[in-house]
Amino acid sequence: MKWLAYGLLLLSLIFLADGIQESLSGQVEVRAPRSASSSKADRVTQPAEFRNLMNYQWARAGLTAAIGLIFLGLKRRSDRLDPFSPSFQGNASVDELGEILDEKNSGK
Repeated sequence: MKWLAYGLLLLSLIFLADGIQESLSGQVEVRAPRSASSSKADRVTQPAEFRNLMNYQWARAGLTAAIGLIFLGLKRRSDRLDPFSPSFQGNASVDELGEILDEKNSGK
């Protein structure tokens, strides 16, 4: 899951770079997912279509980054809560249980 999160973050950076390049050039071309058709617009001749396609570009990059950050946060949280993980931080109830078990074992 960690590599999926990093992959999504990398993909969002690629989408962001593509959006910046198209915004600066004034011409945008967007391919629909799972489709061979694409939409094109020019800033000067088609300002409304250009703005709509650029909004799609920014939303695509932002949503991809948000999903990647959510996955990364979930992975880090699960690592903190997993007692077998090297980044386990523990909590009071687990520590208390360990002390009780140590007392029982030393009493034998």
